[in-house]
Amino acid sequence: MNSWEINYQSDSNENASVITIDGTVYNPPTYEAEAELQALPETPEIHPDNILYPNTIWFNAKPLNKFAKTYELEKFEKNLLIIFNQENIVGYEPRLGTEKDVTALINTFSQFGFEIETYKDKTKSFVLGVLRNFKYRNFSDYGCVAVVVLTHGTTEGLIRAKDQFYKEFDVIDAFKTYNNPSLITKPKLLFIQACRGKQSVKGVNVGTPTTLSIKKDECHIEPYTLPAESDMYVLHSSYMGKPSHRDEFNGTWLIQTLCKKINELAPTHDLASIVTEVKQEVAIDLCFEEYNTETLEVETNTQVPVDTSTLIRKLYFRKYGESVSYTDSRVERSDSITPLLEFGPCVCFLDYFAYITECLRLYLEHNPEDAIAQYFIEASETIDSSEMSGSKEKMTNAIVNYLRNHAKQFDFYKYMYFKK
Repeated sequence: MNSWEINYQSDSNENASVITIDGTVYNPPTYEAEAELQALPETPEIHPDNILYPNTIWFNAKPLNKFAKTYELEKFEKNLLIIFNQENIVGYEPRLGTEKDVTALINTFSQFGFEIETYKDKTKSFVLGVLRNFKYRNFSDYGCVAVVVLTHGTTEGLIRAKDQFYKEFDVIDAFKTYNNPSLITKPKLLFIQACRGKQSVKGVNVGTPTTLSIKKDECHIEPYTLPAESDMYVLHSSYMGKPSHRDEFNGTWLIQTLCKKINELAPTHDLASIVTEVKQEVAIDLCFEEYNTETLEVETNTQVPVDTSTLIRKLYFRKYGESVSYTDSRVERSDSITPLLEFGPCVCFLDYFAYITECLRLYLEHNPEDAIAQYFIEASETIDSSEMSGSKEKMTNAIVNYLRNHAKQFDFYKYMYFKK
């Protein structure tokens, strides 16, 4: 494996942290005791009011008009967001920083009337149980249903529960309207924050569907037919075969940027337009550089989210009862809007704290009389580099600043990489 030295490029603050990819196995998988796994509930409890009774065919009691141009979330008192948050996964290092994503999602979506169900570190059987229960729930009173998966992933659409992989299509199948007709005309969203492979993400310089008929209700909605796969939106954090990046102090690039952009642009932009802004920021502003010691070249790495949509109307995030006038025009970003979160220093494939500490040791070999540098080394040894902490962040910043001010006279300084 090549030795990598990294320099993250961003206009954000100077606080150093650690970026990892959502998909690297550090230890061989080991499974929990049989009794411990059996103690976990197979399926979550569902409130009786939301159950579709056996042998009863329920259609959406509040379908959208055939000629509706938007999904009209302002007409529904509630929406639903389900978060599968996998922080501790068998055989993997903890996904530090994922709680930052959960917090951002809750803060962003709750303001639009989303009821939020969060499931942390659940087994495959539990996750599939939640998805199976979709067909027993009546979503007529919901304007939108969304699922967010925060986990490790790999190729072929596999994503990880606590103990095993499952297929992202298991989530998509739960959305299909032939499984639950009350989801007809509802926008169904799936956001997946997970790696889709291990290929490097090098930057370049710029120079036959099943159908269901909708039943007429009291509002005299004209019946019409839709594919079972319509009204879905899937957003992946990275391109197929590529890794995704997670900052242990600030969360993942995709989720943090998505929440920030929704907060900024929801009053004027529909979801598709918002995600275009998200992809642009992640792809352009959140790149980083890696120094390949074999080729002796600096390689710029990037990440770009990928979306797949069968939405047939525009989706605006609106509060219930909100008076709106829709427009296709874009507006300039307001400087008065406070972003949800600014990214700190970012590195990938490497613990930056460990890297910069080794740089300081190299400096000490050439300048052994430097008592302050020796103090930094001794202090850094008291910090657990495998855990996220404010002390680790502050020590990283202190070492970076010290090397910038005292190591410039040595030849090896030009090979050190600091965040710009």
